[in-house]
Amino acid sequence: MSTKKDLEDERKKASFNVQEMTYLLDGGKQNSEEKQKFKDLVHKEKAFSKRDIIFLGRSDRYKRALERSQILAETVNKMKLSDEERTIMFEEVDEDLPLTTHYYLFVPTLENQCSEKQAKKWVPAARACKIIGCYAQTELGHGSNVRGLETTATYDPKTQEFVIHSPTTTSVKWWVGGLGKTSNVCVVFAQLILDGKNQGLYSFFVPLRSLEDHSKLPGIEFIGDIGPKFGFNAMDNGCVKFNQCRIPRTNMLARFAKVNKKGQLIQRSGVSSRVNYGTMVLMRANFVATAGVTLAKACTIATRYSAVRRQFNNSQNSHQEVQVIDYQTQQHRIFPLIAASYALYFVAGTMNEMYNDMMDELKNGKDVNVMNQKLALVHAISSGLKSLSTNMTSDGIEECRKCCGGHGYSQMSGLPYLYATFVHRNTAEGDNMILTQQVARYLFKSFKSQASTGQENKINKCNVSCEDDWVQNKGHYVSAYKHRVLRLVKENHNKPFDEILIDIAQLSRAHGMCVMVESFVKNCNHQGPIGVVLQKLCNLFALHHLEQDAAHYLEDGYMSGQQLQWIRNSVRKLLLELRPDAVALVDAFNFSDHYLNSALGKYDGDVYQALFDWIKEEPLNKSDVVDGYSQHLKPLIHSKL
Repeated sequence: MSTKKDLEDERKKASFNVQEMTYLLDGGKQNSEEKQKFKDLVHKEKAFSKRDIIFLGRSDRYKRALERSQILAETVNKMKLSDEERTIMFEEVDEDLPLTTHYYLFVPTLENQCSEKQAKKWVPAARACKIIGCYAQTELGHGSNVRGLETTATYDPKTQEFVIHSPTTTSVKWWVGGLGKTSNVCVVFAQLILDGKNQGLYSFFVPLRSLEDHSKLPGIEFIGDIGPKFGFNAMDNGCVKFNQCRIPRTNMLARFAKVNKKGQLIQRSGVSSRVNYGTMVLMRANFVATAGVTLAKACTIATRYSAVRRQFNNSQNSHQEVQVIDYQTQQHRIFPLIAASYALYFVAGTMNEMYNDMMDELKNGKDVNVMNQKLALVHAISSGLKSLSTNMTSDGIEECRKCCGGHGYSQMSGLPYLYATFVHRNTAEGDNMILTQQVARYLFKSFKSQASTGQENKINKCNVSCEDDWVQNKGHYVSAYKHRVLRLVKENHNKPFDEILIDIAQLSRAHGMCVMVESFVKNCNHQGPIGVVLQKLCNLFALHHLEQDAAHYLEDGYMSGQQLQWIRNSVRKLLLELRPDAVALVDAFNFSDHYLNSALGKYDGDVYQALFDWIKEEPLNKSDVVDGYSQHLKPLIHSKL
């Protein structure tokens, strides 16, 4: 049977309108149509083709990425694209471009942390790429421990300058995207030193390279690329060592704090020091969205391939091999990941709304207490969701690769590239394990605050009385997730922090799962067939993870063995119910073949021909007799020994 026909048949089984689901995921029909318009712009540009990317060396990939960055930047400027429109194009190009950090870290930092006067000076130039910047926070010796950063910014009142300096080898800025060879300016996170006293971390606008010939400026002892990485190798992650680098006093980003001519620190009254971490919170929020899209890509590849791949004869039809997707184990591995992709889509929207609300409060709010409360909340939730979502997606990509058998190991499956490009997010912008501590501190503080006001936090038992309760009343599993969070908080809030780090990691994950489940429940209440399939996905996501963590609920008696068995039964029923919709559910993500760049995930299902055609582009296959035969193989073959 034709693999193309297999996918055609799968699409006919769908219980819902795929296009309508796409509209829902995109936030409406108009958004989908706008996205498609800009995707088409990318598809028309030959320079954006990704077919040969797996055959390119590091230098060629970087040079190609520079070309693509230039085309994108010129398109953005020429068409006067909005940030949202630009993002659509960047996402569809789907390459780790050197300008990514400029647009998504450097520019937002200027917009959010500059004074009005500074913004007028730098933001238009940055948006037009007249200056190209990066965000220099991480150092060789410190990453997650931001307060431990060693780079100093010492104020010199005689010249009214800050002296940016790297006092040790470990203080060298490291891993900074776009710094290696691309950026000519950067925002530097440094310890502010006034009259010999450390005032804490602040942000500074620091020129790095000449705008005339790109040569390094005085005070830049060394600047360069940090070398090849596990993935993300079109991006020039770099390092810089400062040596008494002088910048004007007015180059300290001054929306929330500034140093006057006398060297006195003037801060906006009552605003938490966390405002300086605003860009980091933005990146963590963006990581949640990226995690959802990336897991969805992996699921699309694995699901389509599982639908066309056939192995072993069907006992009921000895002439027809079974579609791999019909095996229960394959469904149990892939379908919960599809559900997780949808869950991440929805919670990313929730996270984005919270971040925008927080930034609006910071810029326009009057009540300092409200500002600080929102900062603390968004910081905690973004930390927990970043940790949970990136772990979930990294593990999910690898599971999808294994679900594709031997062909999943080929770069042409798209999955190894997807994994290598994504997995750095487990440690970028805060190591995932360290971030769990941020969540725990916030939850412990909130719990103690509620306890001091006399609010009760009761721990009850699960009251599910039959199997159908689990899927008919989502409040049951929402309560279960809340129970686990409350239990872990109550058990650990008064214990020494260093003795409960394992419990803290569990608490952070439990809280993140609770947020995701509540968000999914909120977003699956739609009418008609779409509502039905979303409810099934929501149930599968919630119940699958309850089953995985069953020991926690049995341990304290919250759930009985019978209630757990009902969860197990419900999960297996949901796999069967979702089977006809599997291909349609991943089609709804609306990923182009260009975007997936996968022989196994092709929309038309012609996977084997795609693999065979693609290997003909392998440079080793350009000639029948390989270079090196005469020097190394021929002497062995014709040796007289």
